[in-house]
Amino acid sequence: MSTTPYAELHSHTNFSFLDGASSADDLVERAVELGLRAIGGDLAADGSIGARTAALAEPYVDGDDRGATYYHDTIPPNPDLATRAESIGERIIGGTVVYKTNRLELLGELFNIYHDDHTSDQVFDSLGWYAQAAYVVKNLTPYYRFDVLNFGGADPYYSPNVLDVDKHTLGVRWDFLPWNALKVEYAFANYQDVDDAHLFSANLSFAF
Repeated sequence: MSTTPYAELHSHTNFSFLDGASSADDLVERAVELGLRAIGGDLAADGSIGARTAALAEPYVDGDDRGATYYHDTIPPNPDLATRAESIGERIIGGTVVYKTNRLELLGELFNIYHDDHTSDQVFDSLGWYAQAAYVVKNLTPYYRFDVLNFGGADPYYSPNVLDVDKHTLGVRWDFLPWNALKVEYAFANYQDVDDAHLFSANLSFAF
């Protein structure tokens, strides 16, 4: 019996903004066991997994590490929106830098999203990046992250639902069980053209 090749495209790890409970090493090892050809994440919200674990043969390791990714696609029209009557050509280029020791984790990622809008015959460039530092103390991992999202003007794929933002985040992750972790964080978000926001969140993650 033949099988259809499969790749999980919305994975979360503890490298990806600490939203997941599994380390990238464990996630890649499990993907290999399951025979997956690749894994990926949401670039704008879970970026660091996209550039590094797409190549299953090279998971994160202690020390200096870096990776890059290139993605090209065509976004189909949306007949419900006049601004999306035609397709959008999309190109995403990104890069990741990681430095990891037994206690210290330094992460950074930069990505550029280029949209060629066939409805308006305009092109839009969006830029996003983040830098994060974390330090492991037993089963606690306090961290700081700075995020920047700068969307390309009136890009019809994002506008008006996505705003440019600079965001500072302080948080702590508590791995109280081998398969369970709690993350609590506070963020100050400086949005363009709207009021700044103070954000509090708690996230409970499970590894299977």
